[in-house]
Amino acid sequence: MATYTNTMRYTGLSGIDTESMVTALMKAEGMKLDKLRQQNQLTLWKQSAYYSASDIFKTFQNSFLALGSANSARLSSTFLRNNSVVKNSAGADSSTVKITDASGAELGKYTVDVKQLATKDTYTGASGSAGSGIVSTADWNDPAVYDNLKNGDSIKISLDGTSKSLKFTQTDIDSIKAAGGKAAKFQEVLQNKLNDAFGEETVGNPPATVPKVKAEMNGGALTITASQGHTAIIQGAALRDTAITAGAAPDISSLGLPSPDSSDGVDFNLKVSQNGTDSIITFRLKGDMTAEQAASSVNKAISEALPEITSGLKAAVNSDGKLVFSVGTTDSTVTVSNDDNPQVLAALGFSGDVTIDPTNALNDFGFTAGDSTKMNLKLKLSEVFNGVPANVNFEINGHVFNFDSANTSVQDLINDVNNANIGVKLSFDSLNENFKLEAAETGAANALKITDASGFLQGSTGLKLSQTADQMARDSRFIFNGIETTRGSNNIEIAGIRMELGQITSDSAGAAINGGPVTLTIEKDTAGTVDFIKKFVEAYNTMIDSLNSTLTTNRPKKDSYNYYEPLTDEQKESMKENDIKNWEEKAQQGMLYNDDLLQSVSGSLRGMIYQSVELSNGTKLSLYEIGITTSNDFRDGGKLIIDEDKLTRAVESRSGDIAQLFTKSADIPYKPGVNDKNRIAQEGIAERMNDIINSAIGTSGAITKRAGMKGDTMLEMSSSMYKTLRDQNDRITEMLAYLQQKETDYYAIFSRMEQAITQANSQMAYLQAQLGV
Repeated sequence: MATYTNTMRYTGLSGIDTESMVTALMKAEGMKLDKLRQQNQLTLWKQSAYYSASDIFKTFQNSFLALGSANSARLSSTFLRNNSVVKNSAGADSSTVKITDASGAELGKYTVDVKQLATKDTYTGASGSAGSGIVSTADWNDPAVYDNLKNGDSIKISLDGTSKSLKFTQTDIDSIKAAGGKAAKFQEVLQNKLNDAFGEETVGNPPATVPKVKAEMNGGALTITASQGHTAIIQGAALRDTAITAGAAPDISSLGLPSPDSSDGVDFNLKVSQNGTDSIITFRLKGDMTAEQAASSVNKAISEALPEITSGLKAAVNSDGKLVFSVGTTDSTVTVSNDDNPQVLAALGFSGDVTIDPTNALNDFGFTAGDSTKMNLKLKLSEVFNGVPANVNFEINGHVFNFDSANTSVQDLINDVNNANIGVKLSFDSLNENFKLEAAETGAANALKITDASGFLQGSTGLKLSQTADQMARDSRFIFNGIETTRGSNNIEIAGIRMELGQITSDSAGAAINGGPVTLTIEKDTAGTVDFIKKFVEAYNTMIDSLNSTLTTNRPKKDSYNYYEPLTDEQKESMKENDIKNWEEKAQQGMLYNDDLLQSVSGSLRGMIYQSVELSNGTKLSLYEIGITTSNDFRDGGKLIIDEDKLTRAVESRSGDIAQLFTKSADIPYKPGVNDKNRIAQEGIAERMNDIINSAIGTSGAITKRAGMKGDTMLEMSSSMYKTLRDQNDRITEMLAYLQQKETDYYAIFSRMEQAITQANSQMAYLQAQLGV
């Protein structure tokens, strides 16, 4: 079998083992390809090792150097930690005021008395003011309406997802007609059925019992509404007049079919008309067919008709043996008529064309399936709000809005107001069934300025918005350490303390409520700062340990002279899966032994640790002065050790200096990919570390330029290792082409040899035959 080509070859016909000979020859040639593939695999492994080293740096950077991290060593607040306690007047913990940050506050005690909370300017419609009723189009004062009601008529309604059918009996119909067909009597009958189906509930203060679904009459107009918080939907009703029965049993023999009847029968056509479209159905009849067989043949033709018949038309046979045509929808009138033979329908028992004109009980109730008490925000303003003007216009915060009520939906209105970016939000509350317009921010300065020219916002024909005194925009008002002041928000910052005002602590008369006033106690959080520095050093040591391990791990050797190299395909074929795994684990070790880039990063990190930091007062401070020194054991490779007692004393007495030691920034701007010694000399420890790591694994970092960045295709393709891999793959491709041609040439040589031997054997056999040998 060929090694490098896919050509099917037939060899060995002359007795020569061509296959083995070519394979042996190509084995030596193939060693060049194996070497190239091994070099390529080593490059990929080395690139992966760089990615792993980058992950080590990135983990430390994201956890302790990112400015977005709550525990960033580059933020002064991380080192100037304070504990804060809020107590009420009785000395108990209080939640009326919540401190969110006190790192910039002076230590001590503060008093806070909240007189008023900041509020948003808000306008709301009365609860239930935007409720939507299901309005019947029938005039229930017209006695003729009740003539259309039939015994067994039903209407299906769902309430909050639970469906019930309201069925009208002959007794119901008789009682309505006995009352003279009065709307009030129909309302009474319908309400009783709604109560039986969905029940009543107690609401309000004082409490009152109301139907969950209510039928209301205004003159002869019927409206169905749902109690607040509920949604009722009209789902459907019983179909009427959906079938036409033949006047006689079918007499197929009247069609004059051949006698004796053809075994295949004769095809006949009927025309089916619906929704203005005609379809021809073609079916086969035999003289000896039963009525059931004839119906089956017609139904098969209906299912195969084009254009498709969508009315659900079908044929059946009743207990009298007569054919029945029926439909399943009320979309349109359906007519079945003769096509090319005027006797077909007569033979099926019908006296003429079959016309089915179905109706739905909903039609007589004046409802449409899908009608809901829930406001449909997709409806136009003119469809939702009775009496709304053709042109709706108003102004909010100086922005003018104009809407065509016939062409603008409620949702369009909401979207346009909210997308105007004018500091307001308009919404619909489906539970309370009302609209709400509110300012985006609290405070008196954010009070809404409304001009309602068309009366749509605050009039009686639109959103019906109004405002109570409690809904007006206000600033927060409080007394801080004896000084009364205001803010536009309940989230305030004062005297270096960020706090959230949650409750009033004294009323308008000055009487204390909610345990007020409260006392804020700010104390230095020495333990928290020491704990953070310990975690920072621990994470740094973990990073250094991983870096040292990578740099000092040499490539293992399988014997005195040879390393574990990537396995060739041939080697893998002769090994067990577990052996392959163990081999490749060893082969991937030591990819970055004594790597120049990692050595440079390691040296930079160690060097910056020893450098002192010049503080803002001109003095200098080093890590060793606060109890952090480098290990004396050379095997630790520059790891840090902490004298916790010394560190604690330093935090207690020099917390501001320690913050600068880590966070001080430089006047010299950072240059991507460059470790500027002058800049680093000005920086604090954390800033130095961040620069060094960015110069290694940032988008312009040394490691990124060499190996790329995992997950970033552009940076990977611009790296030097990508170019190496591309060149190696090109050489592999070229070598494969060379080996394929070489193998083909060998087979050609041996093929000619076999042909020559075969020809010689043939000639020898001929001569021997002529000589009688």
